[in-house]
Amino acid sequence: SDSISSREILLLLGGLAVGAVGATYLHKCMGSRVSERVQQGKKVIAGEGEEELQQEQFKRNIQFVGEDEFAKLANAKIVIVGIGGTGSHAAHLLARTGVQHLRLIDLDQVSLSSLNRHAVATREDVGKSKVEVMKEHLLKTVPALECECVRDILTQDNGRRLILSTDPNDLECLTESKPDFVVDCIDNVETKAFLLSLCKAENIPVITSCGAGCRCDPTKLTICDISEAAGDPLLKATKQVLGKTYKIRKGIACLYSSEKPPRKLLPFTENEEDISEYSTLPDIHMRVRIVPVLGPMPAIWGNALAMYVINTICNQPFTPQPVESRGRKYWDNLMNKVNAAETKFASTRNVECGNLNKDEAFFVVEYLWNYLSAFSGIASSQRDGLTIARWDIEKPLSVDNAIPLLVSEAARHYGTKGKPLPWTEQKQREIERILANSKQE
Repeated sequence: SDSISSREILLLLGGLAVGAVGATYLHKCMGSRVSERVQQGKKVIAGEGEEELQQEQFKRNIQFVGEDEFAKLANAKIVIVGIGGTGSHAAHLLARTGVQHLRLIDLDQVSLSSLNRHAVATREDVGKSKVEVMKEHLLKTVPALECECVRDILTQDNGRRLILSTDPNDLECLTESKPDFVVDCIDNVETKAFLLSLCKAENIPVITSCGAGCRCDPTKLTICDISEAAGDPLLKATKQVLGKTYKIRKGIACLYSSEKPPRKLLPFTENEEDISEYSTLPDIHMRVRIVPVLGPMPAIWGNALAMYVINTICNQPFTPQPVESRGRKYWDNLMNKVNAAETKFASTRNVECGNLNKDEAFFVVEYLWNYLSAFSGIASSQRDGLTIARWDIEKPLSVDNAIPLLVSEAARHYGTKGKPLPWTEQKQREIERILANSKQE
């Protein structure tokens, strides 16, 4: 009974035969598809059937947004100001997604140190114009792309021409046409504020990018209205100029990071003191210190900018996480609550009264504790909001003696309601370490 019967041998051979036939058929099918794609590739080289090739090249994008919405994207005219690490990645992905009309504005040249973050530049491109390098690369991927290169730096004198003129390189051209979107990747405060004010005045959709340098946490990126964003030095300075000079405080989309930068700007070394050797930019108060940058961060920022533009133009569902806790109303309410509680506590205990300003409160809540209670690690809720309390209740409230707690926890910490908080030794050491570091930061 252990021997194999003739019938079983026949069944085995039959199964193998069927499998072989199936494998042969599958191989032919796969070979046919590969051959078809090879032929399409040959057409690209020969420059044949551009419209058909574009349909195949952008097929996945069309399938996602639909033909009508993709047509809007293809016909959109998009201006990107600043083609460095962030701007180059935004331009790269917009072109690959199907945008057919790009205007790239940047005066600077590719440097060796920028290769760690630029989307397309190579060593062979060092010393060449950033916009020209970008255009040359994009046309290899999207030959039908209409890409305008503007080798200039945007200022208040030429800004309108560079953004609105039908020929920005012609000083005498008076014809204007509004772009469908502007992507701001400028790192100069005055210029940035002017560009945003121009777009606001002309009702041109715009998104502004804050600094990607000195950061490394991609989970802290947020897109929101500029009025709700806080914590970024470039953003803070830009908002001040927008409000004071142009009376603009909201209504502009903003990409920023709430991460407290783990690295700081570095001074030029002795070998780098002649800044003019490293940039073609004239002296217009541009950045004069080195910004430490990890290459992936500007890429992530550029991709996020591109995705926002695409979603907006193609009417795709796009609901950024609310940042109500970072809005002006939240901080005003928090500061009123914190300072009132501090005054009452100091008066009741007959001890010195401390005080926090809004920037210091933001530093404690956002940078040091990420909106979480120092005791429970719980975020605020509608029932039990977050407040700021003294760590050492015998000392005045200050940056190095302040911790976020839920309101109910603060009452227990101060001994005014409920049982005292059961602080563990480990938690106490952690808080002491964080507060000690805050003195240096």
